[in-house]
Amino acid sequence: EQRGGKGEGHGIILFFMMENPLEPEQAFLQYLEVEKQASPHTVEVYARALRQFRAWAAGVFTGWENCTPDQMRDWLFQELKDEAAKASIRLRFAALRSFMMRRRSLEASPMTGVSLPRKKKNLPVFLTLNQMLELLELPYKTPVPANAPAWLPYRDAAILELFYSCGMRLSELVGLDVSSVDHRFRGVR
Repeated sequence: EQRGGKGEGHGIILFFMMENPLEPEQAFLQYLEVEKQASPHTVEVYARALRQFRAWAAGVFTGWENCTPDQMRDWLFQELKDEAAKASIRLRFAALRSFMMRRRSLEASPMTGVSLPRKKKNLPVFLTLNQMLELLELPYKTPVPANAPAWLPYRDAAILELFYSCGMRLSELVGLDVSSVDHRFRGVR
């Protein structure tokens, strides 16, 4: 079996050449797996989203081509009402939207005009000035183990000060070593 790369269209050609096309969900999942080379986890998440929508719409589901924007909105509202995790809702919504947009038999996707509520942006949590000063003094107040080097509190204080003052990422801070110090410009690289 030859797998096509992204954008090569082998899956589409095979799909239309088959005598008995796969169920729409199976064809979409095969497209994700073969053409898009999506991870097995992504394919499973998308498959689960499609199954969950069908289960939710079981009483009125007569086929993907008959889905309406109102059904999609009702499903989305129910997801929000059930207090599912926002990230999960977004992922399932993306799966349904991708599936619906991929369907060639649909004149207009029922997802058109359906949008998620705006993502809530949480305000950052910050320390007060006194809390920050207390944190910066902590290495000097913490007892040093007997077998630890005498410079340990100074190193820890320098790490905290650098992290606080420079606004660098933790991964950048952890990646620093002696060669990162630029003595000439009195900084780090």
